[in-house]
Amino acid sequence: MTRVTQVAAFEMSSTAAELDELLQDRNVQTLIISMRTWPVLKPMISPSGKLTYPVLDVIGIPGDQSLLALKALYDEGVLLRKTSDKLLSCPNCEAFGVSVRALCPSCQKASLQFEDYLEHSTCGFTGPREKFKVLSADVLKCPKCGQESRDIKVRARVYKCLSCGGSFESFMMAIVCNICGKTFDLNAGKFLDLYEYSLNEESTILAKAMDAITRFSAVAQVLRENGFQVQMPGQVAGSSGIVHSCGILAKKSKAGKETVMLIDGAVTDSAVEASRIMDLTPKLLDVRPDLGVFLAIPRLDEKAAGLAKQLTLTVIEAANVIETSEKVRELLASKGMNA
Repeated sequence: MTRVTQVAAFEMSSTAAELDELLQDRNVQTLIISMRTWPVLKPMISPSGKLTYPVLDVIGIPGDQSLLALKALYDEGVLLRKTSDKLLSCPNCEAFGVSVRALCPSCQKASLQFEDYLEHSTCGFTGPREKFKVLSADVLKCPKCGQESRDIKVRARVYKCLSCGGSFESFMMAIVCNICGKTFDLNAGKFLDLYEYSLNEESTILAKAMDAITRFSAVAQVLRENGFQVQMPGQVAGSSGIVHSCGILAKKSKAGKETVMLIDGAVTDSAVEASRIMDLTPKLLDVRPDLGVFLAIPRLDEKAAGLAKQLTLTVIEAANVIETSEKVRELLASKGMNA
């Protein structure tokens, strides 16, 4: 299974099951948490003609990644889905922003105008609308019998071509993509399903996903006990304006100064490799938190430890999550960040 993103906080080792890797992806975790508040995700078509889920846009999951995450979780049985609509899309760019173009059946130019032929049922007169005198929105005067009536209905519609002069009872239809400009006939277009998604509460994998999300909840609780506002998973904007994700974002204001802690971590069978620390480098340099912490269960390997030292990244190594939370409590006390 393809990962939704390249970096996942609290990532399992490369030897772990792909399902575990998926459930620890930051966007997947954010999506599941959000669906506890918004239990049904409904699709919409954006101005650019693309399929989107507005709730996921609001919480900061990019459109392409949100669609991948939804599909992956549905395939694993974490989500349920039902078809809410079936729409025509462009065969070239797959955008849903399409329009119908009416063409002359003879010269195939878009120079048609239509004219309705009306019938007065009382006297049987049939003629173009312009022959009837409009008295009000729904009352017309018949040119043959002079009767004022609401019982005058459209009998037929005639299409006239301003280019070749022909008259027709129907027109040639072409579909035009409003995004890429491609013109195609109806049979060439793609009809795609739009899905609504909801959590599958009977899924055992969903329970496993929630366990992955809350794995370091004990650490978050220690931070809250010491006066920090905690966001888990966290999102924070760097000096570049890019919004970064992290395992835990913790903030506390004291004496007019705000302290920001950015915490990530990994659980492996042996030792966390240097690549996991390298993933954090752009984030730490852009955000520049007051304290960056990496929780390694059970430990970092030698290269990872060296890289963490270069980044002045505080590393907590522990045998399990409970030990990790206690060491976080000790760290806060040593830094004067405790309550």
